[in-house]
Amino acid sequence: MQNEIRDILDHLIGTGSRSQTTAGQGADFEMWLLLRIAERLASAPFQAVLHDHACTAIAPGGMFSLGATGGKIGNGPAGHVHFDWRGVEFEIHANIEYRGRSGEAHEIDLGFIQSSVAAHLRTSPAGGRPTGRPRLAIECKFKPGTGSKDEARQTVARLFDLHFLAGHQYPSSGARPSVWPEASIQYGVDRRRIYYQQSFNNCFNAICRIGGVSQNTGAYLAFNGVAPYRDLRPGHPSTDAFLDEVEAFLASQ
Repeated sequence: MQNEIRDILDHLIGTGSRSQTTAGQGADFEMWLLLRIAERLASAPFQAVLHDHACTAIAPGGMFSLGATGGKIGNGPAGHVHFDWRGVEFEIHANIEYRGRSGEAHEIDLGFIQSSVAAHLRTSPAGGRPTGRPRLAIECKFKPGTGSKDEARQTVARLFDLHFLAGHQYPSSGARPSVWPEASIQYGVDRRRIYYQQSFNNCFNAICRIGGVSQNTGAYLAFNGVAPYRDLRPGHPSTDAFLDEVEAFLASQ
């Protein structure tokens, strides 16, 4: 996928631009999918732009880096996609860990969060992890064959821990109702009457696979508000169908 990555970077930034990922086809798949999303959102009304770790638009010939696994926002050279969503600035980050209600951190391959939260986390010299769920959470699986139910259960379990509902304690400052800076200290109790399935359906959760998804696994994911996408690869119509649904979700909110 490296040729396709170079072509998208030439389109988004300019000829001669480069990318940097951790080694492996899985990292290339994440980079390619992130850049395809950025390419789709590059025009109005979203105006997506590739930013470096300092939140500066990358100039032609520059380097766009993908974060390593288990990363924090504001720690390391990783860049992100910056775009406008109905007057609110958002960012798409790769491989960031989000802290759940249990206190444990869960890595999301591609997560969409408000720039206000990311900016708060960057004030820490060591960076920080968001608390809660990203508005769009995408799991990338560069695996041939059919995804297993265990793979699906792992994704759903992460999302359960990242959703804060009625009766759950939540940080008192941040971009409610979904995500807060890790550094928030004071906690309150969320009294909104909303259930897990409703909460899941208020955001965009997806597993994107280069391989397939069995019928039973797909039904399990769909019941839990996670959309399964199969055969995502350069030139395949499934990729455009996935991008259409991402754009449609953003436009509908």
